[in-house]
This record gives sequence, C-alpha cells and structure tokens, in this order.
Amino acid sequence: MQTDLSTGLDIRALAPSWRLSLEARNLSDQTVYIYGRGLDVFLDYLADSGAPSTVGAIRREHIEACLVWMGRETDARPAYSDSSIATFYDGIASFFRWAVAEGETDTDPMKNITKPMAPERRIEFPTPAQLRAVLDGIKGDDLEARRDRAIIRMFASTGLRLAELTNMRDEDVVIDGKRGEVKVLGKGRKPRTVSFGAKTATALDRYLRVRRVHPNSEIPWFWISSKGRMTTSGIRQMIKRRGAAAGMPGLHPHQLRHFFAHEYLSGDEANGILPGAPEDLRHLLGHSSTKMIQKTYGAAKAEDRANAMNRRLSPGERL
Repeated sequence: MQTDLSTGLDIRALAPSWRLSLEARNLSDQTVYIYGRGLDVFLDYLADSGAPSTVGAIRREHIEACLVWMGRETDARPAYSDSSIATFYDGIASFFRWAVAEGETDTDPMKNITKPMAPERRIEFPTPAQLRAVLDGIKGDDLEARRDRAIIRMFASTGLRLAELTNMRDEDVVIDGKRGEVKVLGKGRKPRTVSFGAKTATALDRYLRVRRVHPNSEIPWFWISSKGRMTTSGIRQMIKRRGAAAGMPGLHPHQLRHFFAHEYLSGDEANGILPGAPEDLRHLLGHSSTKMIQKTYGAAKAEDRANAMNRRLSPGERL
C-alpha cells in the first residue's frame, strides 16, 4: 500500500528514520543532535499553532511562519537567537530533502526559502593564563584528578573534537619518551594521527599509572570513571565544572579546540615560535579544506593576531 503523498505520515513517525539516515551518513554526533533539535522546534511550532503535522500537508507558509515564531518570545520560552534559527533551518531542510528522496512526500516546502541570516559571532575561548588556572585548580592524585588534567591538556595540545577524544581507545595512544601521538576517527570516519608534546605525554602517563590498577581498567575505552566509560556528556560536564571552579563558568570542550587553533596560528614570539600554517592546521583539525580554518578558527581573535603582527612590523615606526 502506497503512502498518500497529499498528506503522508506524521512527521513524528518519520523522525526516527530520518535520524537513522543522518547517522548512516557518518555525520558527527553534534550535527545529528543539532539537526534533530531543529526538527523538534518545528514540531513545537506546529503543535503551538495548530497546523497539520503530516509531512505532505506542510507548505511554504508553515515554514516561514515557524521561522518568524522562533524569533518571538512566548509564555513557554524566550525568543531563539538569529544563529539558533539559522541552525534550526538546516535541520528542517535536511528532513524535507530526505522525505522527498524517500518518497514520503512529493513536495519540498523548503524550496526557494532563503536561509535566515545569522550575524558572525566572536568565539570566546580561554587564554593560556586562564587555562593554566583551570589545571592548577585540579587538586589531588587520584584517577579523577589525573584524568581531568590529562583530558584538558589533550584538548589544548591537539584540538580534538569532543567525540574524537571520547572515542579514544587504549591502542590509539602511543607515548614515546617526551612525546606522543593519538589516532582518531574524525568526521566522515576519516582517520588521522595527531601528535602532542612532553607535558601532555607526562599527564597521560600519570593517568595511565592509576588507570592500570583501577577496578574498571578492563574497559577498552581510554577515559574511564568509577561508573565506567566516560561519555561525551560526562566529559562536557567535567570541563564545565573545572572551568567554573577556576572562574570560567560555561567553559566547554569546543572552546579548547578554538584555543588550540588560535595559539597554533599565533605562534609565540617571546619564545621564538613562529605561527603555524593554516594548511598544516587543517590536517591537525581534520578538515577537508582551509575554508573552515579561515572562516571559523582563523577569524576567531584574528584582530588580536593582526595587531600583534603590526606591533612586530611597525611600518609607521620605520619612517
């Protein structure tokens, strides 16, 4: 029996299959979550407005009205930000492209609807001094303290994504004297190897020594706790908790990825360390081109780097 494309199935009934298709495309956990959140908000609008929720009954006017609704405060919630609305748009658009491709509807209501503009945001992330304060605030030599110091140093030294760090296994990490490297599986299931230096290698070695005698030492995942494997949620909560204790409320793992990228591109003039090349940073961060490096990581605090370079070059001072 064929689906009646004039109305089709309820969007809620189709949502699990669509999410499965996202996971099958090897999209990151964060992308799957963000896209899913966009569809959830759209369903909230349909329920709030009394509009139909069958896939074939959705029209362009429903989408446009939803985008306006998102930007308005309601009794149940504050207005969503411009950047959130733009992100939700991507999730809704992904769902309807999938629904058309799967034959669940013959009309894409998103067609010819321009994506809402979102202003560029200045990404805030810790300075080296702030990150040192976070590390200094972690007291003790038990597994939790050694693990948390090692995780923060790993983020800051490699720029790994949260999912990449979470999914590390014992065999992925090699420590060779004062240096080491880790093999990770990035977006699109693309493997890469990222190196790290002496301080991170030492922190990892200190963690491994207590891990080997821990009751959960047989767990194949690298990061463990008293409850078992550390999850992305657990690591995110740990970073937030450790940041708050050091006077940085809201600290999250992606800020540490930005920290790594900014410091890599900035270099350290005082210690004779030249800035790294964007192409090399692309490989380390696991991007397929330098476009994302320039747009996201290159733009973050680009003004600071430009002024630092200007102070070194000082064109007017050479007159």
